[in-house]
Amino acid sequence: MREISVFAFTLLLFINVPTLSNAKNLKPDFLSGDQLDPLIKYKNSIDENKNQHSGYILKLNEKYSDALGVARARMVKIGAVRAVKSLEGEIKRIKANDTRRSKDIESAPDYVKKMRVQYDEFIKRVNNLKRSRDGEALYLADRGLAEIQLALTKSNEIDTALKLRQYREEFKKPPEPKIIKSPNVPNKVDDNIPSEYNPDPDVVI
Repeated sequence: MREISVFAFTLLLFINVPTLSNAKNLKPDFLSGDQLDPLIKYKNSIDENKNQHSGYILKLNEKYSDALGVARARMVKIGAVRAVKSLEGEIKRIKANDTRRSKDIESAPDYVKKMRVQYDEFIKRVNNLKRSRDGEALYLADRGLAEIQLALTKSNEIDTALKLRQYREEFKKPPEPKIIKSPNVPNKVDDNIPSEYNPDPDVVI
């Protein structure tokens, strides 16, 4: 139990990190100068979120793989061959940034399974933070564009205002999920595990 609590506390040290959203067209040709400020600020926020999120995931995976390494060493000492093999597979996947849950974890000791559940919960929370922070950046950018649209309308630049209105509608649309090939590591992911144990598989980390 002590190993689990230490692992959970360590992960909590890194939980408050913003994340990344998908790229959009941030340079419409009908806007110029200060009119692009909301989109420039949006891009800066997204880039910052991306860097912080990537750093967080690296630290999270490092802490988890270190904990798995300790567990593996214990299993080697007692000659638990199956558990050693399952832990080695889990370590390889985590070091390859494959955060999905695998069948192999079922052969690991109970306290390692509990660590995995905690890890899944942290990944889920981080992905939710990703959506929240990206949504906030998108909202602020759209509000800025709405003010520009109003100014264009008041100055009788109707064509540009209409173009901006259409652009805002496209800008706010959620992007289609991006499918990325899984890292080439042994042991397949357990597709039969309920979705609550396989958090946000469509989110690219």
